[in-house]
Amino acid sequence: MQTANQFFHDKVNGYSPNVGLIQHSNNQFLSEASKQLEKHLDSDGNYQDLSRLLNSSSSSAGISGIGENDYASISALPGLQNVPNFASVRRVPLPVELVEQFNHLQYNCLMGLFPEIKRAWLSIDSDIFVWNYEDGSDVAYFDGLSEYIVCVGLVKPKPGIFQDHIKFLLCLATAVDVVLLGVSFSEASRETAGFPYKEMHLQSEPLFVLPLDQQTEITSINGTRNGRIFMTSKSCHLYEIEYRDKAGWFTQQCRIVNHSSSYIYGVTGVYNIFLKIINFFSAEDSMQQIAIDESRNILYTLSKESTIQVYDLGSNGKNISHVATLSRSAILSQASRSARYIDAGNFAPVVYIAAIEKQESLGVQLVAVTKSGVRLYFVVMNPFSDRPSHFRLDHIRMPPGCTPSVPAMQRPNNINLAYYNHGLMLMASSSTDDSDILWFTNPDVFPFMKLLKESQCTTAINGHIWAIDETKDFDQPVNPNLKIIKSDPPAIVSQHAKPLRQFVILGAQGAYLLDSFRPSELLRCILLKCGRVDQEAVQTYFSIDSINALASCLVLACSNRPPDQHVGKLASQAFFCYSDEPRFEFPTNLTTTLAESTNRPGEPIAQSPFQQSPQTNVNQISSPPGLDGSYLSLDRRSKPAEVVQTMPNGNSIQPVQSTATDGVPVMKFSLKHDGMYLYLSRILRPVWNSSLIAEVIGVATKMESQFSSDELLWLCEQVASLKAFIEEHKQLFPVLHTEGSNFLSPSLHHHMLNVIKSQAGARPDPAAPNQQLIQSQLQQRYKADAVATEKRSFENLSSLLTKCIECFSLWSIICNHNFSMVMTNLSKEISDIMIKTKFKDLVLGDGKMTNALIAALIDMYLLDNASTDSITDQLRIKCPSLYSSEDATCSKASKCLVCLLAYEMLHNAKKSTDMKESEMAYRSSLQLFRQVTKHIDVKQICQQYKEVFFFEGVIELALTAAKADDIKEYALNFYKNGDPPNDNIGREAFAKRSHYYKCIVDSLDYLMNAAASDASRSPLGSVSSKRTNTDLDTLTVNEAETMMEKVLSYSFASGDELIHVTLYDWLIANNLHDRLLEVSSVYLETYLKRATTSQSSNLVAMDLLWKYYEKNNKYQSAALILSKLAERTSTDITLQKRVEYLSRAIISAKSASFPGASGNDGDFLHELEEKLEVARIQSKIHDAIVLLQQEKGHLQEYTEALRDLNGGIFDISTLYKEFASNFDLAECKLAILHTAGHNDVNLIESVWKDIIDYEISRSRMLSDGGKMSTIFNRLAEIGSLYVHSEQYFPLLYILTLLEKRSCELNWDPRLTYETLLRLDISRTTTLAAYNLLFRSRDPFWQAVKKPLHLFSVIHYLITSSIEANDVSPADMRDFCIFALSCVDSYLVELESMSLSSIAVQNMISRYRSLKAQLSHLT
Repeated sequence: MQTANQFFHDKVNGYSPNVGLIQHSNNQFLSEASKQLEKHLDSDGNYQDLSRLLNSSSSSAGISGIGENDYASISALPGLQNVPNFASVRRVPLPVELVEQFNHLQYNCLMGLFPEIKRAWLSIDSDIFVWNYEDGSDVAYFDGLSEYIVCVGLVKPKPGIFQDHIKFLLCLATAVDVVLLGVSFSEASRETAGFPYKEMHLQSEPLFVLPLDQQTEITSINGTRNGRIFMTSKSCHLYEIEYRDKAGWFTQQCRIVNHSSSYIYGVTGVYNIFLKIINFFSAEDSMQQIAIDESRNILYTLSKESTIQVYDLGSNGKNISHVATLSRSAILSQASRSARYIDAGNFAPVVYIAAIEKQESLGVQLVAVTKSGVRLYFVVMNPFSDRPSHFRLDHIRMPPGCTPSVPAMQRPNNINLAYYNHGLMLMASSSTDDSDILWFTNPDVFPFMKLLKESQCTTAINGHIWAIDETKDFDQPVNPNLKIIKSDPPAIVSQHAKPLRQFVILGAQGAYLLDSFRPSELLRCILLKCGRVDQEAVQTYFSIDSINALASCLVLACSNRPPDQHVGKLASQAFFCYSDEPRFEFPTNLTTTLAESTNRPGEPIAQSPFQQSPQTNVNQISSPPGLDGSYLSLDRRSKPAEVVQTMPNGNSIQPVQSTATDGVPVMKFSLKHDGMYLYLSRILRPVWNSSLIAEVIGVATKMESQFSSDELLWLCEQVASLKAFIEEHKQLFPVLHTEGSNFLSPSLHHHMLNVIKSQAGARPDPAAPNQQLIQSQLQQRYKADAVATEKRSFENLSSLLTKCIECFSLWSIICNHNFSMVMTNLSKEISDIMIKTKFKDLVLGDGKMTNALIAALIDMYLLDNASTDSITDQLRIKCPSLYSSEDATCSKASKCLVCLLAYEMLHNAKKSTDMKESEMAYRSSLQLFRQVTKHIDVKQICQQYKEVFFFEGVIELALTAAKADDIKEYALNFYKNGDPPNDNIGREAFAKRSHYYKCIVDSLDYLMNAAASDASRSPLGSVSSKRTNTDLDTLTVNEAETMMEKVLSYSFASGDELIHVTLYDWLIANNLHDRLLEVSSVYLETYLKRATTSQSSNLVAMDLLWKYYEKNNKYQSAALILSKLAERTSTDITLQKRVEYLSRAIISAKSASFPGASGNDGDFLHELEEKLEVARIQSKIHDAIVLLQQEKGHLQEYTEALRDLNGGIFDISTLYKEFASNFDLAECKLAILHTAGHNDVNLIESVWKDIIDYEISRSRMLSDGGKMSTIFNRLAEIGSLYVHSEQYFPLLYILTLLEKRSCELNWDPRLTYETLLRLDISRTTTLAAYNLLFRSRDPFWQAVKKPLHLFSVIHYLITSSIEANDVSPADMRDFCIFALSCVDSYLVELESMSLSSIAVQNMISRYRSLKAQLSHLT
């Protein structure tokens, strides 16, 4: 029993003696090989950033390009006169159908390139044609414009805006508008799978058409990777096309924003005034180009008059602000101060700008090219900030031909077009009317220089060049993509892993495809041209830099491409031909080297402008004579030699230090040795010092691989190719020819020093034997010793290659499985170590980590013999030294023992009466059952655990079994892909997982039923020591609820997404919505979103989703869901509920708002408020129709209208036409007119008349007193909504209408003006309205025979006002003054009437009395 327990403990912690316990005896050899490898890694890492190559200084701009060695030509070297300027040049003519289109040209013709999709384009007037420039095929066109095209651009769309098949947007600018077309592609076939953009399709209908102002003419279009679209115009404005997935109720889906006239610069108007001043004093200017630095999110613009502007797009790339502007005069001023002896005309005008991204330089951000070919490098950031803050000229690079020895006619001039990227520069110079000259500079041939040095060449191009760009090649080998901590190394370091750089030159004759030279391509060209390796051109190539030349040989020799077979054989020959032999050298201060005095093959044979300081042979060994006479210390020449003494049996002891002045010979490895290690270091550079694992924080922290399986397989193939090269040519590597001892004895070494001292003029030892004999012996022994040392180093290299291949294979196998699940099988100790483990640690380690990984991988298969056989076979084949056949046999036998032991523990636990002991036994049985789920009845064991209330065991065993039956997570893919009907494997896996999950759900059902009843009987009782009830036969309600909560919490702590989904379903089915919202899980949001999209009628899920967002402070998302719920077309949601949703949405949107929030958020809030206003009107209409239904009966039209109003939210026009107007709902009409801002005076007055008449008709059954009270209360209620809006509350009209109705119906004459006063209309305003009514002399009063009605009402108004207590003294005085003037006119009118009428006489008397009162008050 103890043996089995110990086995189990070892197994789960990854230390099982049955899994991968091979201890490698060659760890020391791997360590020595790694030292060699890392020295070359360090050597390759000693390259300069572009700012260092330019010798940048913060004080003033530097200058280069005027020295004799700043530029060099390949053709100037011996034997290379006939080497072409480019690795390959291919011309592809224009498609025949396009040539014919030139005959139809009337106004305008443009050409350009879309290198992202390998297309060229041609616009002729209003038509545009796009074709594949690689072969002239796949011609697409669009002829749906009426105006001729002035500018064209291709940009990536924002994600999630358009349908998935639209990969790009084609932007066509005309004189009057900008048109956005969708661009899609046919699916790539198996033959074209490497490049996804095969057959192109232009959408027949534009996505958007945006009108332009009359003065706006677009000059350039460019976009960012995140989908932003920028444009410049002739008026020196920067525009952006803003677009989103849908339009708001009152906002556009797509619009053009002028960033040059907005407030985003911080100082209102100052920037525009500055531009206007510049343009006023300069010639007519216009923006011509946009350059975007995607790595830093910076945008640059260039104008026709050489003004360059810098814009900051923000750290997230979603904002924009102006940073700085540098005018032509400012550029000339800065350049002239640093280059006083150079004609300032060379520094202007600027014809081209290019952003320099982080990958190329951390210290320089922009390069500009002038018409004379001068490059101006600029800095816009300081070293302590990641955002642009200023704009300064940093360096001036003169073009080729500016040295005094070169005639002026041999330098660039009249540059009209240029292209720059990652150090390579192409410039088009107009020489004649029928041809252009293409200038090309390339620093790749001169790596590891302290100052910038470039090769240069020129090529004549027939016709005028319209565009230059670089192909963005998608068909490239997978290469690990590491986080960049410094600029990219020279091309020679990564030439084996990156595709050849290809440039496209587009002209009227067609497209020229130019492949640039890198060192390996140059060698390829030379070898194929010469056909032999002993030619002068080959010798010249190896004279430049021998060790890098040998590394380039290996690039070609190890290539697996079929076209490289012939050149690979030549490269292999050159690798060995131009190498040398290992040897010991004595210090130069004593004598010359003891080796042969002739030049080493591969050392410089001639000085030339192409020559640089050769890279140091980094691996040198110097050693004092040990007891066994060996010499094995490895170090650089420039440092004290680290001496490793090696015993004859190969074991090494601790290193010691020695210097060359001690007379100790220095070991120099052969060039082929150094070239081999250098090439391997370049293959492993991306991973050697990189962590293999990254932690992903979620519900539970997961470990993910930093590298994909494809990346690892690519690296494995490269290392395997190098190993195959060594195996194929092993006969050419060092072989020890001497027998017996291969090492010098101390006495021989002492005699050798005497010989050297004698030759150097020192006094020799008289006791020394014959010097010539000793010298001959020592030369032979030193040579044999050097060969033996290098042989051992190659053996170490072979071991390192094998270990790297197996580690890559193992890691790739793990990545092909569920990586994070494999990592969960590791112990906590191993996991903590693994997170910090680098690839070199895995290779050089003692096997503990690889053994643990293999054990964790096999644990996933859980004793499934077929599956285990497949993985063990794979491990044995690909990782034979890490996993052997014996390991596989042991792992199978161990599982059988675990299965038997688990059943025994479960049986004993049920018999035990000690609860603590039983619980421990159950837990132990659980741990064992988890290892053998394939061989047990999981459901039956879970039932036993449930009977004893061991629900933790139910959960763990069910989840483990589900994982074991679906290692590759087919079920999860099936679920995430929407249950596809043709995925039978996924459906089966999902059913199996559901079977295991039902064990947990059954436990929850059991506990829920127990909680709903008084008690639940258990046949065995609980083994939990935490139970408060001592009666083991019963389970109380509180205990059931507590246990149910623990089951939920424990299950939700799992990283299994599908158990989360299962439990979410259970909670919703049992109406436990509040408990569901308490779950803290990344899966809950995904679940609710999926439920709302897959089941459009699932209102419960949508309701839960907005509550989830609100609970987690995601107010903007909550507002979006609430808005969708309110707008949803469904009779399941009442109109009242929709209003509540919108009200809640507004609260959430306001909670999400903050200072500096984007304009889109503000638009959304405004849109919600407008929707709510409309919804309230719709609710008002609903209530009005309900009232009609009560008054007139349940007519079908009322029923249908109410159903429609509850079914969704209508727009305001529909509400007016279909409901308010159709049912004569005057009050609703007025609300709609007010909301819509519709100011039709006649219509508004008509609506008020209908309102008043309707209220009068409604109250006809009431008594006179009740009728008047009801009518005027309703009018006061309605009027209070509009009284402050003069347009929608026509006071004079309403007053006139009410007084007429009052006169006709004999109402109390005071009710009208009292109603107006209740609406907070001032007494003065009310009197003024009555005065206007009086002066209108309406014949109505005479017609109804009540000519004194208005006199009576006005008298009541004035009298009640002067008696009122709620008027301030100042207002009362103003009122009395105005009233007194009115009373005089009324008296005049009364006195003109028939004085015989008693009523008139009484009215005159009343007004005279009133006048006296007013006079007294004023």
